[in-house]
Amino acid sequence: MAFTKPTQLLRKIHPALARERYTNKIAVLSPGLAISYSDNNGARVGYPTQAQKTLLLNGAAQARAIMRAAVLEMDRVVILRRPEGQTFTNIMNYHFGLAANRANPTLKSNVVDKPFSAKALLQKDRRWVLNQVRMGMLSISFHINTGVYLIDIDNAVRPGAGANDEGYVNGPADLTGLFSAFKNGEIHAAFADMQAGGYTADAVARVIIHEAAHKYWGVEDQHYAHDTAAYRQHDCDESLDNADSFAWAALSLFHGNLIHGTNSLDLHPQVVAVP
Repeated sequence: MAFTKPTQLLRKIHPALARERYTNKIAVLSPGLAISYSDNNGARVGYPTQAQKTLLLNGAAQARAIMRAAVLEMDRVVILRRPEGQTFTNIMNYHFGLAANRANPTLKSNVVDKPFSAKALLQKDRRWVLNQVRMGMLSISFHINTGVYLIDIDNAVRPGAGANDEGYVNGPADLTGLFSAFKNGEIHAAFADMQAGGYTADAVARVIIHEAAHKYWGVEDQHYAHDTAAYRQHDCDESLDNADSFAWAALSLFHGNLIHGTNSLDLHPQVVAVP
């Protein structure tokens, strides 16, 4: 089901009532996904294509499943205090700066499966970091699982669009909490380029989760995972403020293996096992 964006209708009534936007259509593809795009006022027939819509649907569904699984894994360790397990430890060490070779001057303790103590409740230790990860995952999962709204970047057509942009959040993305969805910018994604570039459902899900981390958890882009030299220098504080850390960690938790991006081009991400 597609319909004209309300802002476009307002502009027809009076141009001063709404700002001019590039996209003019909204389509509800499923109860969990709505998209916005431009049909060039009816001149662009058959866009987005059915293949693009199917990829977005599959990617959004995969993003929901990934985040549910990631939250369950975080709950297992943080809330139920079960042993991390080697895979979980590897994922947290790599994506959230907890490896032994990372500089973490603000961290009081980095002991895996540290026993409970009242004194440690006020310490910034490994369990504190894991709890911060859990809260971020929980916020991202809640919002993704209650519905995703994606605006088309339309790289090849939209004036000023970046040629290699796979996704971004437009406007400020620095507010967390209950009203973050209303204050932070909307999620944009490259519908045509992702489909033409051979993105899998996992790859589209990663884009959605990355951008959702900006929108719903207010984190920045310190470094992308494919910038491995810089990414592998992150301490825990930098990692907790990095969208790719949440996206790739969630993907890793879902698949039960430490994975990350290695390609320097966002439009051609690689998902590979890390020794």
